[in-house]
Amino acid sequence: MIKVLEQGAWINSVDSLNEKELVSQTMLLTTRGEYSAAICIKKNNFEITRAYYSIHRCPDMSKRTEADIPEFTGGSGLYERIKAVKDLRDFDGDGKIKELLLECLKGLILAESYLLEELGYKSREEYETAWQVGKEGYCRPFENQMPPIEEWPNYIGAYEYYRKKNLYAKCKSYVILQKSEDEAVINGVYNDSFHQMRSELSYNLTSRNINAFDMVVIRAPHPPCYELSHTAAQSFIGKPIDSFSKREVGKIIGGSPGCFHLVDIVSDMASAAIELPKT
Repeated sequence: MIKVLEQGAWINSVDSLNEKELVSQTMLLTTRGEYSAAICIKKNNFEITRAYYSIHRCPDMSKRTEADIPEFTGGSGLYERIKAVKDLRDFDGDGKIKELLLECLKGLILAESYLLEELGYKSREEYETAWQVGKEGYCRPFENQMPPIEEWPNYIGAYEYYRKKNLYAKCKSYVILQKSEDEAVINGVYNDSFHQMRSELSYNLTSRNINAFDMVVIRAPHPPCYELSHTAAQSFIGKPIDSFSKREVGKIIGGSPGCFHLVDIVSDMASAAIELPKT
């Protein structure tokens, strides 16, 4: 008999609202909560025109609400807005809404590949050349040699097919299963428009130490993406799962040039185990 202790999914979609605006919306559905957040931006300069959130279900039901976030509007740089999220108030008391806003921003960054005309680029090659200046550490983790400018657009098929309505989609999910009286297993899955990954770990419910861990990259744009999975997995075994903040997970999975998609799903798995009510 399967005993499920907790499960959840993060779902992000970036869509055109009209000729001038995009909306990035992320929903989080878990056993104990339902949350959502959305960011609307101008296509030509990424200025945030509206940000809002909803809490429909959570451990403290008095916090259920739907509201705008006027203090997060304005600005013109998505990377700068990522840094600004940490200065926002904690809307739900657990940081869930701030995490959703980060997911919205990351989705917008990955949707940028389909906004060449709006951003003023004359060709895809011009955009790819611009990407390689100062962005080596974000999503394209190449410290020694950046890939050819044709590699990414060929991978996403942008020369033959150009997305206009839905520009990006992502779903991350996890489930915590009780395998025996004192052991739990967490399965995590990451699927988006450009990547597929999964991870599995088991940990002792009493000691909280990780007994086994593995992760695999199934679909990714560049060869170095595949090199981070199995090589980093052994570094988690024997360590307490409660110590794995997103920063600590990032240090293990490659540091600054590592794969932040793998960091995302593994840190989500750890957070779910940490937040799980102790029995």
